[in-house]
Amino acid sequence: MVWTNHKHVIEIYDTLIEQMDENIGETIDLIYPRGTNNVIAKNYHVSSEAYNTMVGRRNKLTGGK
Repeated sequence: MVWTNHKHVIEIYDTLIEQMDENIGETIDLIYPRGTNNVIAKNYHVSSEAYNTMVGRRNKLTGGK
C-alpha cells in the first residue's frame, strides 16, 4: 500500500500544506514537526506554484493523480 510506504513523507507534506494553505502570496516561517518551535524554513515566500506542487506530490503518494 502506498500510504504505508510513504507515511512519514506524507506527514511532512500535510504539515507544510496546512501551514501554506491560508498564506499564498505571503512570507512565513515553516515549522516541523507540528507543535514545536522548530523552524525548517525561515521567511519562506508561499507561491501558488509551490503550494500546488506540494499538494500534487502528496496526492500522488497517497494514490491520487
